[in-house]
Amino acid sequence: MILTKKQILMKILAASILLLFILQGCSGGTVSPEPEEPIDPISGIYFIHGTQIDTVFTYWPWPPGELPTVRSVDTTQISFTLNVKNVEAKQDTIQFHGLLGVNAGYVRPWRNLTAILSPDCFLERDCAYAKLDGEEFILEFGGITPLRTAPYYYGTGSLKNGRMALNTWFMYRGASSTYYLEGTKVE
Repeated sequence: MILTKKQILMKILAASILLLFILQGCSGGTVSPEPEEPIDPISGIYFIHGTQIDTVFTYWPWPPGELPTVRSVDTTQISFTLNVKNVEAKQDTIQFHGLLGVNAGYVRPWRNLTAILSPDCFLERDCAYAKLDGEEFILEFGGITPLRTAPYYYGTGSLKNGRMALNTWFMYRGASSTYYLEGTKVE
């Protein structure tokens, strides 16, 4: 006995319907939806864009009490993606992955360091955390030393309704980068 395509399709359909009834009966007669995860308004990927102003000074270290002389200024429009996460163990803390000057950087001929922390966050001290106070936060990493040899990063930002704004500054030896950035949560 040779079956036609229509007969084969009807048998498959009947077997599928029978299987659904059997599975429905085994599950207690009700199908419950999967529980939804609570919505986190902060964590996610943000598309960030804005202005980066790189400044290079004529000499370093400059003598105490003297202000450095600017050798060059370069202004660039930049964009990148940034991962932001709520830290579960600390309700008022957020963590950044991929923030330029903090744990993401690039090579410049006039300086060899463009990020203050490791991108891997192996040690707790190398993780890019910020304390969230309502919608505002402050980023501060490193420190100012008398000869300004240590890298330093400082900035303020805000998060509201899936939008982020950042005004930050990165300094290392005879160069600095100032960032004026904003972005939107995309994922």
